[in-house]
Amino acid sequence: MLEREVFEKNKFNNKYNIIGDFDFFVRISQKYKIGCIQSPLASYRVHKTNLSGKRIDLFIEELKSWLNLNKMKLKKKSFNTGSVYKTIVKLKLKYYLKYMGV
Repeated sequence: MLEREVFEKNKFNNKYNIIGDFDFFVRISQKYKIGCIQSPLASYRVHKTNLSGKRIDLFIEELKSWLNLNKMKLKKKSFNTGSVYKTIVKLKLKYYLKYMGV
């Protein structure tokens, strides 16, 4: 849960169609102390019409763009970008298998 003030001061970046929430939460995690609850509070349904599944190419491009824009800021904050790079590799493989007919 976030206070309204956090949302008012840190807007979603509308240039992202798929990774807007990821970008938002990484940015606020750099400014605010964040806790976690180890129980599921919501579920996410994956289906054939999810934008992130239909537009894997867009997903990859947004992550690459995000990394390029934030690389220097993230290094200063000791953010581990390795998981983002791994996600890009997985998405490229998924894209290849889905669209190259393998």
